[in-house]
Amino acid sequence: MFTTLISQIFIMFLLMGFGVLASKLKIIRRESSDDLTALLINIISPALIVMALQRPITDDILHIIFLVGLGVVAIYLIEIVISHLTFSKLSNIDSRRSAIFASVYNNVGFIGIPLVSAVIGQDGVLYAVISMIVYNIFCWTHGSSLFQPDLSFGDRIRSIFLNPNVIAIIIGLCLFFTSTNIPSIIGNTLTYLGNANTPLSMLIIGFTLANARLKKETFNKTVLTSVLYRNIVFPLLSMLVFKLIGLEGINYTASLLIAACPAPSLVVIFTIQAKGNTDDAVAEVGLSTLFSLISIPFIFAISNFLF
Repeated sequence: MFTTLISQIFIMFLLMGFGVLASKLKIIRRESSDDLTALLINIISPALIVMALQRPITDDILHIIFLVGLGVVAIYLIEIVISHLTFSKLSNIDSRRSAIFASVYNNVGFIGIPLVSAVIGQDGVLYAVISMIVYNIFCWTHGSSLFQPDLSFGDRIRSIFLNPNVIAIIIGLCLFFTSTNIPSIIGNTLTYLGNANTPLSMLIIGFTLANARLKKETFNKTVLTSVLYRNIVFPLLSMLVFKLIGLEGINYTASLLIAACPAPSLVVIFTIQAKGNTDDAVAEVGLSTLFSLISIPFIFAISNFLF
C-alpha cells in the first residue's frame, strides 16, 4: 500500500506538472480553467460520489460509516479549538482568518477524493465521501463564518444543500439505504465521468499553482505555522483519533488520506469575496499543496511504523 501511495502521489504531481505546462503554453487560460472547474464540481465529482455509494448495505458498513463520521467530527472540533487558540490574537484579520481556515480545512474534492480513488479504488471512496459530508457541514458553517460573520443561519444552510457534491451525496445515500441499483447504462456513464475526476483535478491545480503569485515576504511565521498544522500536526492527531475509535484497513487508509490533504483553494475564494488581502491565503495553499508531496508519505510512514 505504501509503495502504491508513493507512486500515485508522484503521478498526481506529474499531472499537476502538465497543468503548469498547459498554463505556460497558453493551452489553458483563466476562462477555460473556470469552465473546467465548474465541470468538475457540478458534473464529474458528483458522478464519482453517486457511484461510490452504489454498493450493498450491511451492518458492518453502517458501523464503519458511523465510526468514520464520529472520528472526523471529533478531529474538526479539535482542529478548530487549536487553530483559534493559536491565531485568534493576530491583529491582521486577513492573516487570522486565512490561517485558521487553511489549518482546519483540507482539499477534499480536488485532491482527497482523487487520491483515495487512485490508491484504493471505489471501496475507499465510500469512506472518503463520509469525510466530505462532515467537511461540507463544518466548512459552510464555521469556515464561512470566519469570512462572512453576518451571514444568516438560513443562508449557511442553503450554501450546504445547494452544493452539487452535497446533492450527489444525498442522492447517493438515498440509493444506498434503499438498496436501489442504478440501471447499468446510466451507471456506466457515471463511471466514465467519475474516471475523469483525478486527471482533471490535477490539471486544474497545476494551472492554479502556475498562476499563483507567491511572494517571498508572505512566507511568514503565521503562514508556516498554518502549513505545519495542516500538513503534519493535524494529520498525526487524526491518525491517533482514527486508531482510538477502531478504524483499520481500507476505511483507516481512506480517512487518513483525506485528513492528510493540503489546504483548499476555497480559502482564497472566501478571502476575495470578503474583499481581503489574499497574500497569506495564496501562500498557504501553494506551500501546503507542494509540501504535501513529502508530508503525505511522511504521515503514512509514521503510521506504518507505529501501527
